[in-house]
Amino acid sequence: SQASTEIKQAELRIKHLTSELSSKERDMQQAGSESNKIQAEYDKARKEFEQIEASMRDLQFDEKEEQTLLQHKRQEEEIISRKRIEVGNLSAELSALQFQYNDPDKNFDRRKVKGLVANLITVKDTTNATALEVTAGGRLYNVVVDDENTGKALLNRGGLRRRVTIIPLNKINNNTIAPGKVKAAENLVGAENVTLALSLIGYDKEVQNAMNYVFGSTLVCQDATVAKNVTFDKTVSTKSVTLEGDVYDPSGTLTGGSQSSSASILIRLTELNQAKASLREHEQTLADIHTRLDAIKVNGERYKKFKQDHTI
Repeated sequence: SQASTEIKQAELRIKHLTSELSSKERDMQQAGSESNKIQAEYDKARKEFEQIEASMRDLQFDEKEEQTLLQHKRQEEEIISRKRIEVGNLSAELSALQFQYNDPDKNFDRRKVKGLVANLITVKDTTNATALEVTAGGRLYNVVVDDENTGKALLNRGGLRRRVTIIPLNKINNNTIAPGKVKAAENLVGAENVTLALSLIGYDKEVQNAMNYVFGSTLVCQDATVAKNVTFDKTVSTKSVTLEGDVYDPSGTLTGGSQSSSASILIRLTELNQAKASLREHEQTLADIHTRLDAIKVNGERYKKFKQDHTI
């Protein structure tokens, strides 16, 4: 009958769908397995990619940094060239401050010869340069040595090209103004107007005795009025020099007049020392640039090879 036929048709349809469902389930299981495999391969590739990226970062290579450094290198080379010319010109101008000698004995220790007084000091404030130069006078060109034996060896066997006066540190007299007199001068005219010449310079402690000898017996005063008051006061009675270079002596003599139109030796020497310091600074900067460029060259070659071997 019709009902029986419909039941059979439904059973066939269920059988077909059951078979199809089983097939789909197998396909889904297979697809899941493939999906897991693809995910695993992706994870592996991603990990390798991250390792490559990390390796390239470790090389610390910046493709733009080299050009920046090369430009900086050219700038420093130009500055150094100008600085060397400046140092050369100033050195030639101050050739009188170059002390040349031959070793008087075999294995002579050149550390025994300290050098010219002028080369052993730094002027703290160039405003005082003229006063300090007048204070030192010819002693600015005296040669400081460790002891009298070194001095005799230089004079007898040093092949000196000009006459020199030698200051042996172990023999020179300490003629520094007594602190009480300095204090009396400060009380008289004000501490801002008078200063012991010795305190206006910088120097190594090992040449202290020589600096005492050259700069320790003179006061530097702001002007002539201050100098007169200090020099001829009975409690002070000490030689003084004004910033302009006029000298007042307690004996009653006055020395002054127009100064040379050329720059103070100590000012020019200060300029030379500053130029030398600047030159050393730029030479060190250039050396640092070369060091970085060398590192970049090595890392750059490794970086390019790494990049060729690994496509990112």
